[in-house]
Amino acid sequence: MATHIFNSKPRQRDWEDIMEIITLSNGLRIAMERMEQARSAAISIFIGAGSRQEAAADAGVSHFIEHMLFKGSESRSAVDIAEQMDAMGGQLNAYTTKEYTCLYAQALENHLPAAVEIMADMLRNPKLDKADLLVERGVILEEIGMYEDSPEDFCADLLHASIWRSDPLGGNILGTRQTVSGMTAEKLRRHMERYYVPERMTVGICGRFDADAVCAILEKYFGGLANTGNPLLPQPVGFHEGITLAERDFEQTQLLYCFEGLPAGDKDRYAAAVFSTIAGGSASSRLNRRIREELGLAYSVYSFTSSYLGAGIFGVGAGVSPGNQRQVLEESMEILLALRGGVDEKELARTKEQFKANLVMGMESTASRAAAMGRGLLLENRYVDEDAILAQIDALTEADIQRVARHLVTPSRMALAAVGHPAEEKQYVHWLRDFR
Repeated sequence: MATHIFNSKPRQRDWEDIMEIITLSNGLRIAMERMEQARSAAISIFIGAGSRQEAAADAGVSHFIEHMLFKGSESRSAVDIAEQMDAMGGQLNAYTTKEYTCLYAQALENHLPAAVEIMADMLRNPKLDKADLLVERGVILEEIGMYEDSPEDFCADLLHASIWRSDPLGGNILGTRQTVSGMTAEKLRRHMERYYVPERMTVGICGRFDADAVCAILEKYFGGLANTGNPLLPQPVGFHEGITLAERDFEQTQLLYCFEGLPAGDKDRYAAAVFSTIAGGSASSRLNRRIREELGLAYSVYSFTSSYLGAGIFGVGAGVSPGNQRQVLEESMEILLALRGGVDEKELARTKEQFKANLVMGMESTASRAAAMGRGLLLENRYVDEDAILAQIDALTEADIQRVARHLVTPSRMALAAVGHPAEEKQYVHWLRDFR
């Protein structure tokens, strides 16, 4: 193994003071940050395999693999995995996104090597038993039903599908009932062979741990994997405007509309995050004050940013009574357009402090730091620590927020989705006509 430190330097500290990067000979990267005041450690293993890497016929395969990892390996049953983690008081879980899968754990210092060994065994030697696959297929089909019963989740899926259309980025992470019903162990193995490769894998470890012991285990399980020349790279994808509606027997109608946003790693990402917080990301945000507190039109109204490799969106969401849709749309659009005119000094100062507090408090856990390191290496080939982020937040000016607002809020090019009891499409066109 060879030790490498990033050449990039944050504003506050050298990389040597933050973390050490171990790069195996096959390209797998391990980021480690020691926190001697801790008595436990967290580890996150990221794999560049999500719904964005799936063919339409295999939609949901990455998420299905994530489930099957917990069904046992060649040497451990599902019960063994659960009992061994419980015996050490450890925590083990996983999740799948559009661009990656993450398996993560946390354990006391003396138990971390054992936890890492279990995780590595799960990833390298999954049993993928046909009987287990049949059972888990039923679990995932129920999960799909649960999401379809959630207005917000269902609406988000419709919006993404309309924005990115035939591109895999618009696909559902869970897959469809048809594709999930057609999953086989062979499909899962082929997907793992293609995407569970060292150049698409990163590891983040933070806390108090024996670095030599952990790295030896990772070398043992992953060092023999061949680099296949299949790295995770940005893939720009076009933004499509339009209106997508779905009738469902929901009490409320869920509204989501968005504009083209910023891709992951964009230089203006912190300005965009602060702008979104001012718009609808806190209790004192303009959307919450006006639509909820003053007009009583929604219990939940918010703005959001979503960034991916080569693509992104900025949008607004709200759950409203069907009869309030027009007013919520018009009021929220007026708020966004007003922000294009600028923010005041006090508003910006308050929001920057909110953002910094959330960042610092969130990064005080070893699990958050391990995840941030692994994810940063995978998606951007770098890790920006909180001191560097705080410095960038402090440097933001009113002019920066206005510039980003003007870039993100483009009424002439927007996409809208409504689920529940939507109006006719021509009504939305009419309601938004004056803003275009």
